[in-house]
Amino acid sequence: MKRKNISSGTYNHCSNCKIKKNCCCDFDDEIDNIVTTVAEKEKIIGRLGTSVEKYFRPINEEAFNILNIDSVCPFYKNGCSIYDIRPSDCKLFPYDLKEIDGKYFLIKYNLPCGSKNVNENVDAVVKELLPIITTYTDKKIEEKVNNLPFDIIKEIKI
Repeated sequence: MKRKNISSGTYNHCSNCKIKKNCCCDFDDEIDNIVTTVAEKEKIIGRLGTSVEKYFRPINEEAFNILNIDSVCPFYKNGCSIYDIRPSDCKLFPYDLKEIDGKYFLIKYNLPCGSKNVNENVDAVVKELLPIITTYTDKKIEEKVNNLPFDIIKEIKI
C-alpha cells in the first residue's frame, strides 16, 4: 500500500475521525458508489490488471461508478490498495460538489466523524473533477448523500 500524496485530499480529516468509522469499508445507507473518471479507471486497471474491470460500471462516456462488495470498496484490503492513485471522489470525501439552482458549490457533509473545521486543501481535487462536474453532481448518481446535511463552503466557478 502506497501512501504518497497525503496532502492532496482529506487524509488528515479522515485520520482524525472521532467515531473511527472507515467509510471505505462501510458504505451502508449513507454513501453512494465512488465516481471515477476514465483516466482514473485506466490508472487503476493499469496497476491491478483487467481482472478489476468488473468493478467499474459506466455512468456515461466520461465517468464510471466503482461498485462496492457488501458495502466495502473492492480496492480496500487492510488499507487502500490504490491510495496513491485513488479517485478524486475518494480524495474529496467528506467534502463534495453539489449543483444547487444551476450553480456549483464545494460542500462538507455534517457527518458524525466530528470535524467542523475546514482545514484541508481540496482545491486541487476540485480542479480534477471540473471536466466531469455535470456528471459528478448528477442527483441520480448521488441518491444517498442527497439526504445528508451539509454546509456550503464556497461556490465553484467554472
